[in-house]
Amino acid sequence: MVPPSESEEMVAALKGCGGDVRLTLYPDLGHNSWTQTYNNMALYSWLLRHKRDA
Repeated sequence: MVPPSESEEMVAALKGCGGDVRLTLYPDLGHNSWTQTYNNMALYSWLLRHKRDA
């Protein structure tokens, strides 16, 4: 697994470039954080707000 500090640094760098970045940490879930993540409807709302111009 990636140490949280690495992800936090990446989020800070992306935000510094104007990125709309979200980082959610689940400290007690270990590697199976996908289930919790995909059950979070806020993820889909955030994802659908973004698009790439053609």
